[in-house]
Amino acid sequence: MGKGSASRSETSTSLLCAGFVHEVEEMARKGDATRSETDALTVFDSAPDMVPAISLQGYLERWVTYSCCSTATIAIASRYIDRCDVPVTTRNKHRLLLAALLAAAKFHDDVFYSNTFYATVGGSTLAEINRLETAFLSACDWTMMVDREEYDDVLLRLTTESAFKNIAVLPRKRTVMISDDVDAPPPSCVARLFSFFGVSKLMSSIESSA
Repeated sequence: MGKGSASRSETSTSLLCAGFVHEVEEMARKGDATRSETDALTVFDSAPDMVPAISLQGYLERWVTYSCCSTATIAIASRYIDRCDVPVTTRNKHRLLLAALLAAAKFHDDVFYSNTFYATVGGSTLAEINRLETAFLSACDWTMMVDREEYDDVLLRLTTESAFKNIAVLPRKRTVMISDDVDAPPPSCVARLFSFFGVSKLMSSIESSA
């Protein structure tokens, strides 16, 4: 892939992420407005004083940087959150995003890692991410297929000017993009993962997912 194509891919990924974050934040705002104190809590809800301090944009940026997921994974994760029957709120938006990205990566990407790896990226524990994964699949009625029409609709919705107007785009230097025609993360991504996790821990994660 040439430099021009890579630049366009990075820009598209950034706009897609910005639109995704905008949509989830809007869902959370509406969910907060309609939520009642008597509503039952779900496995996705954080305690009021335990809501992650990191912004949703920062959280997604971290995932894209270290998981080396494809652009399609981001779009599919957005469709999963639409499909999920759990109302999005401030207390659950980070965990729902994590579960959606995990499910999308496993469903779509040829190269993905163990839940231990994804738990570390998402700031979670293995036990918690396993619970989130099962609960999220159930909330989606175990329906993971996204057809071409749905996929194109998500791309259009998230990247249209109205979706990301006046939204800060993720910094390009932190954006990681995997081309759909490669079978492994690019060298720069692998180096970033080695630096973050350490060689032995990363290789153990990759081997356990094989």
